[in-house]
Amino acid sequence: MRFLACLFLVLQSFWVVAQTNSNVQLGVWRTHLPTNSAATVSILNNKIYAATTKSCITVDISDNYIAPLSKVDGLTQSDIEVIRFDEATQTGLIGYSNGNIDILKNGALYNFDVIFRSNVAGSKKINNIIIYKNTAFISTDYGVSVLNLKKNEVIESWQSLRPGGLPNIVYAATLNAHQDSVFLATEYGLMSAPYGKPGINLMDFTNWKVYTDISTTDVQSVGEVNGRVYAGLNKTGVFVLAGNTWQNIGLSIDTTCWNFVKHQNQLLVCAQTKLYSIKTPSQYDAIPLPTGIKNIHDATIDQSGKIWVADTKNGLTQLNGADYKEIYLNGPLTTNTFNLYYYKNNILANSGGYTNSFSRSYIADGIYEFQNQDSWTNYNRYNSNFPEGFSDNIIASYNSFDDTLYIGSYGNGMLGFKKPNTFVKTDANNSPLKSNYVTGLDTDANGTLWIATRLTPQYQPGLFAKTKSGIWSAYTMNASRSENRNILQLKIDSLGNKWMRYGNNGMDLGLMVYNEKTYQERYFSTGSNGGNLPSNNINCLDIDNKGVVWIGSDQGISAFYDPSLAFSSSFVAPIYNGFGVLFDKSITCIKTDGGNRKWVGTTDGLWLFNDNFTEPILFFTTENSPLSSNNIISIEIHDLTGEVFIATENGIISYRSNATASNEDFKSAKIFPNPVRPGYSGLLTIEGLKDNVMVKVTDMQGKLFYEVRSNGGTATWNLKNYAGVKAETGMYLVFATTEKGEEKFVGKIAIVE
Repeated sequence: MRFLACLFLVLQSFWVVAQTNSNVQLGVWRTHLPTNSAATVSILNNKIYAATTKSCITVDISDNYIAPLSKVDGLTQSDIEVIRFDEATQTGLIGYSNGNIDILKNGALYNFDVIFRSNVAGSKKINNIIIYKNTAFISTDYGVSVLNLKKNEVIESWQSLRPGGLPNIVYAATLNAHQDSVFLATEYGLMSAPYGKPGINLMDFTNWKVYTDISTTDVQSVGEVNGRVYAGLNKTGVFVLAGNTWQNIGLSIDTTCWNFVKHQNQLLVCAQTKLYSIKTPSQYDAIPLPTGIKNIHDATIDQSGKIWVADTKNGLTQLNGADYKEIYLNGPLTTNTFNLYYYKNNILANSGGYTNSFSRSYIADGIYEFQNQDSWTNYNRYNSNFPEGFSDNIIASYNSFDDTLYIGSYGNGMLGFKKPNTFVKTDANNSPLKSNYVTGLDTDANGTLWIATRLTPQYQPGLFAKTKSGIWSAYTMNASRSENRNILQLKIDSLGNKWMRYGNNGMDLGLMVYNEKTYQERYFSTGSNGGNLPSNNINCLDIDNKGVVWIGSDQGISAFYDPSLAFSSSFVAPIYNGFGVLFDKSITCIKTDGGNRKWVGTTDGLWLFNDNFTEPILFFTTENSPLSSNNIISIEIHDLTGEVFIATENGIISYRSNATASNEDFKSAKIFPNPVRPGYSGLLTIEGLKDNVMVKVTDMQGKLFYEVRSNGGTATWNLKNYAGVKAETGMYLVFATTEKGEEKFVGKIAIVE
């Protein structure tokens, strides 16, 4: 991966990369996914399509323009298994792991969900596709479905083809030169049957011939070229059908033979670190490859003869004789994200985590940082001084007093990160820490870093403080409480109280609040006598802009409204429609935006509520949004832009909301789009304001046209007046009312119609 990082810098001078925009329009989604892995590749209309990790990239061969293609752009899902295009019919098929298919025709995407919705038992995963004369043969985990592309309907489906009518996974299919037989590479072996002949039912397994002269367990691929049918055997070689028997052509393969791809008069053999071209049984060649190639799954050839290789370890590579170029978009290194954190106008993604049973995951992908609102920088052991072996990063806290970002690891202690490339490790061997499971980090108003740990030895402190001058203190709290050994999160309120949630495998341990200055501590649990938690299984903590402490549990949400009463009062569950808010949901994360609204992650999707949970505003799932998973792991918000970053098990996605952090003055106010050009129908955004100020839009003569209150630091205008009349071409002025009632000029708006 060191090689990749260096090469990408070189490629920037040649490849035109689709740039993101820091002025992201309201309501717009952006994916933030790695593209350094590619599983399948195909070409249509001089454009390369390569499926990467949970997304896709396209490369326009005419101008080398690289762009993302994801659910944001119209794909139905994120888990692409195969892409195949037919130049003759100008049709493309994108197959997914659950049987869904997207059809690309005339530049538009259409979903074909017949296979996905079918009553076929078991997996419907699409493994391969071949297209011939408006007919697509779709190899799946249950068999083969034959799709008529003119009518968009399945005309045949061959299932349970194993002798005895048992299920049989089909890896690939092909037709022979005369189109009178179909061949299948299956988990049971290589099979063939007459195709297109009246009276032969291919649903009947007895009509299929199983070849016994070739291994029945190692056949992965099958293909046809120049009138001959070939089969690839894993760790063996390539065989050709000669009469009724299979003969080894002498091309040995010591790896997995992933795929055969036909291109005109040659058959490409994709075999991990090897790529071959076959024209006849005696005419085959090894195609020279760069040393960085690790696991070739697929390949295609464009009109100029350049070969495009999909490598699951190394991404998309273009081969042009001895020259090659690796092609991917800027993004996080992997989809592994456990926690998101905002600091200094950057979004940090921690790549670690732990299992549901609180075991280590040993994820060592480093950290990813979204900088300047449009690009990711990855820090890991390959491209920086990030310590080798430091894994499972789960939490972060920035200390402005020493300009250090602190990163907690579930098992390796803590890192102090100073840019550009300094990492200092702190653990139980070189500090007072009693455990290397650093699960909570927060910095108080005095610049003291507070550190909470898990799996602390009995009667040993689990809470530590390190002042800005480097002085350590340890706090045991109630040594008799076993919960203190298993802290999972730490938040500090404006009064200096330390709120800590607990957790352990098989045990719901509740919540603790502690103040070292007053020597007060209190343990919260369910019931009126325990502090009225909705559940002892607390999954997340957040403190909003008004100081209210919010918790999310496996039974909904609750709030502690007055931290000054932390040691005497109780939690209160907000009520909506007569019930506790999301009482039937498992809350995974809560994050407060600039308007004091609450973004709530669950295992069933993403919610936005108003400040006190009396009104749901938005609800996003995989069904109604570009989310690739309903299991929300972490949420973070960019204060300046209001962009909401959402980490799921399938990677990071962001949504531009209409609330930013409040700004005490209007010096950083920004209006966009500006000018408003003909045809624009979205919202105009005014950001960099103070929370809840009245924003007025007037014409050049000072006549009021529209007014609205800011949400956090952001106000929006639909470009209409109160009567719904659209603003005409001209210049408009924006004013904001200060706390003293003074109107302050914000900026001008140019509208062109």
